[in-house]
Formats: sequence, structure tokens, C-alpha cells
Amino acid sequence: WLCSRITCRLTALLGLIFAALGFWLMHLWPIEVNLSQLTTSTLICGFGFGLVIAPISTTAINAVRNSQMGMAASIVTVLRMTGMILGLAALTSWGLGRFYDVVHSFKTPAGMTPLSPAFAAYEAHIATIAAHDVFTSIFLATGVLCLVALLPACFLEGRKASPYTMIRAHTEE
Repeated sequence: WLCSRITCRLTALLGLIFAALGFWLMHLWPIEVNLSQLTTSTLICGFGFGLVIAPISTTAINAVRNSQMGMAASIVTVLRMTGMILGLAALTSWGLGRFYDVVHSFKTPAGMTPLSPAFAAYEAHIATIAAHDVFTSIFLATGVLCLVALLPACFLEGRKASPYTMIRAHTEE
């Protein structure tokens, strides 16, 4: 609906900006994030992603003949899933490497014996700090990727009505 009102291009651009804003807010989470921070940032990010998905599919469907619409929609879905898998794998790999680097950068305080309760508490504290650092870094990197995606989104179609809108308009007449 929004694509037919303000174009697929503008809808996708708005979605990417909202998603980037949501990730930026997630990047600012403290170690003990409260419910309002969590809700606000994830709602903004989810709203943005919701705006991005439809214009890409609509543009692909509009670019082909009616007999190829199903194939176009399927290809977009497969490419989206493949991109998500590769992106998740890359961010996970980078995040795990960063986690281990942060954990290993801390030195055990002198006089603390391994397997003691104090040592276990210290390790848990270090792991929490490292995990927080990794998550906030991943959120920041993902927000930057959303901003980079603004460039290809500029190439989405302009004001072409979707086939669904055209079919619906003919049935309402």
C-alpha cells in the first residue's frame, strides 16, 4: 500500500533509516538495559525492516511479466534468506573473535586461585562485559550496513503501480 502511495524507493529508504536508527539505539544499550529502552529500539528497528521487505519484493515482481511473478517472488525470498544466513555467519564469526579478544585481554588478579568462587565470579563478570561489547558492536555494524544499503535502495523503481494495486483497481470499478 505504501509503495503505491510514495514509491518503493522512498518506502525502502525510510525503512533503512528507521532500521539504522533502531540499531543505533541498541548500540547504546547499557549492560542492564531497561524494558523501555529495549522496546523502543526493537520496535523502531522492526518497523524499519517491515518497510524494507515489501518494496524489494514489489520491485522484483513489477520488473517481470505476469507469468514470471511467482519465480521473481521466489528468487527474492531465496536471496533474502541467503543474505541473512551469510550476514549472520559473518557477524557471528566477527563477534566470536571479538569476544575472545576482549576476554583474553583481561588478566586474572594476583592471588586469585582458579576454580575458587571469586575466580568464577570474576570470569562471569568479564564474560558479561565482553558479551555486552560484542552485542553493541554488532548492533553498530548492522546499523552502518543499513546506511550503506541506502545506496542500492536508491535504484529501486519509482512510481510504477504494483500488479496487485492495478488488479484491485479494476475489480473495484
